[in-house]
Amino acid sequence: MVRVRHLPTFVSIEPANYCQLRCPECPVGREKRNEQGTRESAQVMSMEVYERVLTQVEASAHTVQFYFQGEPLLNKHLPEMIARAHQVGIYTIVSTNAQTISKELANALVKSGLSRIIVSIDGFSEESYTAYRVGGSLQKALEGLQLMRHAK
Repeated sequence: MVRVRHLPTFVSIEPANYCQLRCPECPVGREKRNEQGTRESAQVMSMEVYERVLTQVEASAHTVQFYFQGEPLLNKHLPEMIARAHQVGIYTIVSTNAQTISKELANALVKSGLSRIIVSIDGFSEESYTAYRVGGSLQKALEGLQLMRHAK
């Protein structure tokens, strides 16, 4: 008999199981891609599935982490997902490569009540950055960071 002593207090959600970059150390980045450059099994979590998960954990969870190996900002519902968790008092964290942050997305993320954002910048020059973040741009990451700062 399995005995559960408490419900989850920390939840990790993968909003998108794919990424637009091809980082050599990342299992997602090394996967085979179709002609459009997207991995064959690329999916985003629907709001319907997210609502079911949130309903099950909202009474016990104190933190929801919106990332694992995919790029969470590729899910257009992410700001809404964060806002729903924020509405029920859950601390929210996102980790991103910041390649897709626009002014609109930065504003939506701040408005959602996002508690913490982690922006991965792996290099001090474009050359060192792109050696690891293959397909990315240091300049785009820095611009995304600045957009978030201005939105905040």
